[in-house]
Amino acid sequence: MLLKEALSAFSLVAGLFTISGFAIKVDKFENNHILQDPKTEKTKMFLPIESFNKLNLKAGDNFKYYVGSDMRIKKITQIETHSNHTTLIFDEPFHEDNHLKVESVKYYLEAKPFWANLFK
Repeated sequence: MLLKEALSAFSLVAGLFTISGFAIKVDKFENNHILQDPKTEKTKMFLPIESFNKLNLKAGDNFKYYVGSDMRIKKITQIETHSNHTTLIFDEPFHEDNHLKVESVKYYLEAKPFWANLFK
């Protein structure tokens, strides 16, 4: 009798844990770089095509990203699509340093259930 009750309790807890894993959403962020290119005098970022499709960005949209724990926003002025990536060009004025400036950033990509992230 005790074994039957223990198995029932274990089954109930395991079932609740499994179901809650689908209810809990985990935010997925992607790391990338924003660069200021002295050749083209533009501030831009290269995105993988899959990430660009998930973000559903258009010219004129605001792009929110984080540098450390600091949230920043840039306006997208132009989008160039290439065979293996997409280039976002921002409205930020180019700084005349005569060298390539690279800034490491992360941005929100999507929210997935806990189990989808665990077994990927």
